[in-house]
Amino acid sequence: MAPVDNSITSSTIADIDAVKNHLSPAARLEAYKLIASRRGLKQKERDYMVETVTADSISQAAKDEILTMLVSNPSYYMPALENKKSAARK
Repeated sequence: MAPVDNSITSSTIADIDAVKNHLSPAARLEAYKLIASRRGLKQKERDYMVETVTADSISQAAKDEILTMLVSNPSYYMPALENKKSAARK
């Protein structure tokens, strides 16, 4: 897992850490899904979520479900859409 700069750790990253360290597998699945569906996730939060979920001991089916939810989240595409809008304005 890539190191996270703790000086800029967000509440979302803190939530991900709490989930991975303190819940049963079934509860982790549900909690990860809630986090993955949050609006406005930052790139570092999405990256950390992917790294954490793929390293977790939950089943592959659970990982697939969480990661699918994450990439289905509209905020996953926001930076690309913003870059496209900026380029179109120029």
